[in-house]
Amino acid sequence: MEQDVQLVQQCLQEMARLEELVRRHNRRIFNICYRFTGNRTEAEDLSQDVFLRVYKTLASYRAIHGGFATWMTSVTRNLLIDHYRRTKRDRATDSLDDAMPVVETRSLRRPSG
Repeated sequence: MEQDVQLVQQCLQEMARLEELVRRHNRRIFNICYRFTGNRTEAEDLSQDVFLRVYKTLASYRAIHGGFATWMTSVTRNLLIDHYRRTKRDRATDSLDDAMPVVETRSLRRPSG
């Protein structure tokens, strides 16, 4: 039981540290995402995704290779590239789906003769 209490305390301390990291970098990450999307809601969602990815990959950060802000910018850029590729594919599929009723309607309206 005491081990659980100790573990909970450690987790809370780590969360507080993560919150501080988010506070320090949130505005810059949001601005990058907003410039990429032009949409506030989407930029907020992407910013959250960035911080989740940072949290998951934090162990891969090496100060010897550059500053933390630079590393976070790279993580953000990579996430935005992934997002662009995913939404580009979705947009292509959506536009084909939107065009299909028009094609089907035209084929039904062909005059017989």
